[in-house]
Amino acid sequence: MSQVLYCLAAVIVFAFFALTTQSSESEAASTLVEREIETAAHGVAQRWSAQVKARAFDEADTAGGLGLRTTTAGLTASPAFGPDDTEAGLDQFDDVDDFDGLAIQDTALVGAARDRPVAFDVTAAVTYRTDALGVSTSATLTKEVALTVTEVGAVDRPPVRIEVPVHVTAASQHLRTR
Repeated sequence: MSQVLYCLAAVIVFAFFALTTQSSESEAASTLVEREIETAAHGVAQRWSAQVKARAFDEADTAGGLGLRTTTAGLTASPAFGPDDTEAGLDQFDDVDDFDGLAIQDTALVGAARDRPVAFDVTAAVTYRTDALGVSTSATLTKEVALTVTEVGAVDRPPVRIEVPVHVTAASQHLRTR
């Protein structure tokens, strides 16, 4: 009778350790997938950051021939940020603050063969910044585009979400768009 109890106890202990090992392996695989998706989200943010940096600093600077901006005269007021009526699509965005209010879905490929698409919601908010990178309600020569990239369709875990501030200055945009 005691041998049966020992055998039963051994089976229970073995089952406990087997389930614990399975659980640890599952958690490790889940963490690996989450890190892979986080890396993909950073790639999406980098693509959108490059889109922002390829535009003029302000609508007033899109006419060309203005040279390097050294004053805030003529800059778009922050309540007017966002695409103009004539800028219906991203290909028509011509300055940084056109990205204000952006809400779009983008995808990135993940997996060893880069064959599994993952969807992300991308949003942007534009603000003027002070020299100390604090928010300013009046025009300055620095803008921040706050990009947020959030995974769509995460199952059994919170979605991956990253926030990337993109700082642009009148001088940096002048050099990039020439």
